[in-house]
Amino acid sequence: MSSRRLRLGWAFMIAALALFAYGLTTVTLSRQPQTWSRWLPEPSPQSATKGNAAAERSAILGKLDPLSVQYKWPEKLFYKRSEQVVFVLEVEGEGTSEVALSAVPGSKEKARVEVGRYVQAKLYGAADKVKISLRGGEAASRQFARLKNVEWVWDVEGLQSGLVLLTIQLTSDVDLGGSLEPVYIKSFKKRIPIEITVLETCKIWATEAMEFWPFLTAAGSAAVAFLSFFGLKRTTGSKVNA
Repeated sequence: MSSRRLRLGWAFMIAALALFAYGLTTVTLSRQPQTWSRWLPEPSPQSATKGNAAAERSAILGKLDPLSVQYKWPEKLFYKRSEQVVFVLEVEGEGTSEVALSAVPGSKEKARVEVGRYVQAKLYGAADKVKISLRGGEAASRQFARLKNVEWVWDVEGLQSGLVLLTIQLTSDVDLGGSLEPVYIKSFKKRIPIEITVLETCKIWATEAMEFWPFLTAAGSAAVAFLSFFGLKRTTGSKVNA
């Protein structure tokens, strides 16, 4: 009977350790770009089923103006270190963001978009791989795009090594039927490696070991008490039988 209880005790402790390890490896779900009911370059699926897709597309395009954009991605990200992602809507004319972007490291890309008076840009990435902060806060994601160049700057910090897909999603508020509605314009994507130094890796291991140590100590103490109890009980029983 005592050996059976001993096996059950070890099985219980192994199961507890497995559950604890699973909790440590569980990660936050990725923060994905939004989906929109109205979008370009194609009309919304709802309008296509009603047969008025061409009319909706024409109505949306009539409210938009063509502009150029320039943006920069970092060549790589680093663990616990911020790098900039910069996106500029060139309201003042094509090429007018060259000076602003020249001081930002990374690879530069260009594109043409069609937007309304108010434009919103958001940067998305897997929440377990990167921490993203827009300078100026979330309120700065929506900007008036008629007087001067509009610039969005995000600080992106790596949280673990590997590859991460970053997505800039551009939307614009369009007056449709007397109310402003957000219309999806375009997405810009880039896969970027995240690197972690040997020193940072050692720091992570040390931190995880310190966090896990109290649990190991408690589990070890429980195991010693468990074995001592059954060992003492078994010894007492042997003396009685003798």
